Amino acid sequence: MYLHVAKVAKVAEQPPGSAPPRPSGLLIGLGFAAAIVACLVAAALVPAGRPEARLVLVAVLVGGYAACAADVRAALCTGVFAWLFVTGFLVNHAGHLVFSGVADLVRLGVLVAAAAAGWVLGVLRAH
Repeated sequence: MYLHVAKVAKVAEQPPGSAPPRPSGLLIGLGFAAAIVACLVAAALVPAGRPEARLVLVAVLVGGYAACAADVRAALCTGVFAWLFVTGFLVNHAGHLVFSGVADLVRLGVLVAAAAAGWVLGVLRAH
């Protein structure tokens, strides 16, 4: 009961016209699911011999989710989740997470950058 009352009081203290706080925990969980769906879509639509095209498709989908979520923590977590799934299932095909150097860092950078760009677009769209 106390937590509920404290949460209501906290929301009531917000200045008029400000948005309520985003549920980051829920959005991170949805981002996990979005990363899985993005990898499934890439695996279904793009042949295994075109890993760069698969990465681009996953990056676009991750950026789209980040724009919808408009939460920096959820966006960055989704980018990292997507990198783990891309590395384990779209690149290494057997679910093995093996760090192979520069190529993995580039994939991580692409996915996190796409997530960050999507977050920026989502925040700008909300204002």
